[in-house]
Amino acid sequence: MSQQVIKVGAAPGDGTGDPLRTAFTRVNANFTELYGSVAQTAAEIAASVTPINNTYAPGNVLRYGAVGDGSTECSPAFQSAINQALQNGGAPVLIPTSTAGFKVSNTLTVGGSRGYFTMIGQGPLSQINNNVTGNPANPLLLVNTKGPYFLFRDFTINGNQATGSNGNGHAIAFINPDSVGVAGITTFYPQAVLLQNVILQYHQGNGKDFQGASIPACAVYQYGITAHNIDGCYFFQNACGQRTYLSQKIHFSECTIDGNNLGVNCLYVDTVQGFEFVNGTLNGAGLGGATDGCMFIDNSAGAGGGRGVVLSASRAKNGNPYVVNLSGRSTCTTRSIDIIDNDIQQLNDPGSHASTCISVGNGNVGVKVTGNSFNFVNTITAGVGVDVVQTTNGQDCTAFEAYNNSFDFGAGGTYTACVRLNVTTNKILSPSIRCNTFGNLSNGFNITDAIRLAGNVDNALIENNAFSPGSGGTITNCVNATSSAIRWTNMQGNSYDTLVGTITNQITNGGALNIWRNEGGVFSPGDAAFQTAPTNNATLTTAGQPLVRCAPSGAVTGIILQAGTSRGQYCVVENNSAFTITFAASGTSNVADGVSDVIAANTCRLFVWDANTNLWFRAA
Repeated sequence: MSQQVIKVGAAPGDGTGDPLRTAFTRVNANFTELYGSVAQTAAEIAASVTPINNTYAPGNVLRYGAVGDGSTECSPAFQSAINQALQNGGAPVLIPTSTAGFKVSNTLTVGGSRGYFTMIGQGPLSQINNNVTGNPANPLLLVNTKGPYFLFRDFTINGNQATGSNGNGHAIAFINPDSVGVAGITTFYPQAVLLQNVILQYHQGNGKDFQGASIPACAVYQYGITAHNIDGCYFFQNACGQRTYLSQKIHFSECTIDGNNLGVNCLYVDTVQGFEFVNGTLNGAGLGGATDGCMFIDNSAGAGGGRGVVLSASRAKNGNPYVVNLSGRSTCTTRSIDIIDNDIQQLNDPGSHASTCISVGNGNVGVKVTGNSFNFVNTITAGVGVDVVQTTNGQDCTAFEAYNNSFDFGAGGTYTACVRLNVTTNKILSPSIRCNTFGNLSNGFNITDAIRLAGNVDNALIENNAFSPGSGGTITNCVNATSSAIRWTNMQGNSYDTLVGTITNQITNGGALNIWRNEGGVFSPGDAAFQTAPTNNATLTTAGQPLVRCAPSGAVTGIILQAGTSRGQYCVVENNSAFTITFAASGTSNVADGVSDVIAANTCRLFVWDANTNLWFRAA
């Protein structure tokens, strides 16, 4: 505010001066500004904070002695600014810009029970240089208050880039003050927190966290809290991007977590109810450990488990070895996990670890993988798109769905499976694999199994999928069943297109697939083995071949149609010659009408397998 000048008039009583009320108003305004720039405010008095440079407004860290030269210790100045702000009903702590940054060597604590705390910078150059070392339990900024409503906006926290005990702890830690070390939390706070346009980078230390567990330093650590929104933030080259434990209602929007180069997770979500990451980017770019991924979902805190985890409309890549790892537990589960409309890429070969886009572990319930694009872009020797794994005793995995995804794997690679249901204990119940595209017509690759069923898989629905290996590509098995424990598989409406690629088998029944129904498939002309000249008594192969194309050089007799494997299986025999094809007797040829069933020149016959009589019956 500019100085207020009182007009005294040209002469007494001439009416040209300010009225008395106006004059005193101007006097009060001058004294108010002067008092605020010289003396302690009421909040500073309550917090026992004495300003050092009164030319700056209350809350500005420069007012309390901070110097942005990168070398002056600024911990006392920042803590003074925080303490007075907690007494001032939400008035902000202000961080001005500094190219060199403000050095802070001691943990800054936002405590008490008041809440209503705000810390605001002026953009990426409002920088705090984190010089706090030791372990993750010594973060730069510790928020452990029962109060609600916190805002952190438009500033940067730089770590020291060192690893091990010489590195930093967490950049920001939100801790429930009543629940450290306690598994059961009934009241979740801090509450209502917003991080907006904050950059947290280069925190790479390792050590013990607040519960005594050995974990790497995180950009953001959350324990026992609720209703946090993290919008437009950038976490770069931290040992772990974010770890949330025993918390509720966490929402990430338009954030980037990039280059967590110690090989651990971008997001670690442990026993959380209501977690969303939307419209963002996760880039693992790490060395890779046995369980690491862009997003790791766990349940280590009891039988209650987590609920409502969403990864949506984001780009996730370079998980090493997982892009998303839904760990699962034998005693507790995560329920309602939605992985929707993401671009999921695996760019690196993790070496000794299997390269998997999404791994669904023991007992997870209600996992929906919908509308995603999966892409392995480098040559990887054992890639898996979605892997549903049951390896320990505990709960069955139920209500899994893979719907409307595109599996477009890179040229030159050899991939184990696009969707694999892999069970060694318990069961996978009623999985649904519908409306997916396996392959890309313009990009050839080699897939062993587009869909693999292994172990106790009950009531699987495989419906309206498109199998298209593309130019130069091969799908060995569209569906491969490797276990005798598979029951009641329902297949219908799938399409198999090999105009420019190769499908070796539609179905491979290494175990007892026990297909309850297999109908309504659509096949391109390239889907069958072309037998140029079957001779007398030849056997026509039906396994994995819904269409058998024949062109004998003369009339042939005694032909055998290989036995079917499942109820409702069908096969078309196409005679592309000017001669007749005659089957052997019923007991030999597996054809119900036997020798009386003759396929005339340039015609075809549709057969359906009857599992009761073990014979092919003519349908058309």
